[in-house]
Amino acid sequence: MYSAGKTMQLLRMEKSYRFYAIEISVLTNRRRICELCGRRNYSADNSHNANDLEFLRTLKEENHEPRYKRYTTKLKSITEDDLLERFRNLQKCYVVNYDSAESLPLLAKHPFTIRNRVELLWEAGFQPDKITASILQKYLTIVNRPIYELKKQMLIPQNVDVMTHILKFVDLEPQFYPEEMLDRSATLLIIRKSILRAFLKRKFDLNYQDLKDGGQNITRLWNKSFTTINRNIRLIEDEVGMPVETLRRNVYLLALNPANTETILREVKMVGDMDIHTALNARPKIMCNTCGNLNKILKLLEKYGIPPNFNHGLLKLFTLSYETVKRRLEELDDVEYFSINKSHPRILNIVMAQPKAKRRLKILEDVNLFPGSLNTLVTPK
Repeated sequence: MYSAGKTMQLLRMEKSYRFYAIEISVLTNRRRICELCGRRNYSADNSHNANDLEFLRTLKEENHEPRYKRYTTKLKSITEDDLLERFRNLQKCYVVNYDSAESLPLLAKHPFTIRNRVELLWEAGFQPDKITASILQKYLTIVNRPIYELKKQMLIPQNVDVMTHILKFVDLEPQFYPEEMLDRSATLLIIRKSILRAFLKRKFDLNYQDLKDGGQNITRLWNKSFTTINRNIRLIEDEVGMPVETLRRNVYLLALNPANTETILREVKMVGDMDIHTALNARPKIMCNTCGNLNKILKLLEKYGIPPNFNHGLLKLFTLSYETVKRRLEELDDVEYFSINKSHPRILNIVMAQPKAKRRLKILEDVNLFPGSLNTLVTPK
């Protein structure tokens, strides 16, 4: 086991994300490294949950500066379990000052957002002890600053070439590296965009139009770490079994939270009578929904006695929120024609196209006509 001083020396060297996230516990004990970085002792022991919860309760109730007021208000609407998970996430990401008022804005954000920002800054060569709660809060400002300014502030060592450092995390052969020349004023975001375009062009053979801002929804990837992107590619190709061509048409999937996709694959085995892998390949956008939402929708359909024979078109139902599906099912009872047809094989089509179906039904009722079948209300034209 290395001394704390030696550990910090190693941390400042150009190491991969895997080094920071996994191997750090081998280098030194967590208590010492946290002390060195100016933090409270970190422990994953459940016996500390009570102390951490008490700390979080106090943090929420204290009279902070006006700039923190809106965050304390938001935190009061978050369950204690969720808040504790977010607090643990800051610890696991080794965020400096995670246990101060500066962390309030971070606790109000999703853990994936914080983890992704930390990974992205690591990839760019930020020194670990410079990734503070304040820096993460100002993330959007930081990535739009010229690299020379970030080095002047000692956030990135002077001898680090940021593009070279990021490329260590990218599965890209040197002959396909970005060709564009970037001047001294290049920001971290500009450098990342340049690398990302080169990567997507090589990986998915995307053309210039696809790679433009807004094309193929790749703008969602500008602020996603390559650690996240690589993990999503492996997960979607190897676990979901999605062909490269399908992924090419749905590049936005690379911006998703991979932990959520893993949970979906683990906990949602079937969608009706369809295997989850088949369902995700047929309707990739389902992965944008949370595992919790999917499970609640499935239970809701079971409660209403809706048969589990979904065709590929009806899988779109699982891209909606649980609240939307619940409201539409409840509204079936409010419309007499829908209510008497609840056992109809195509009732889910009504749920999917309910706003349109209600408009068409009203038009027919206004002229004293009765729809011959549900098909009249749900056909596209």
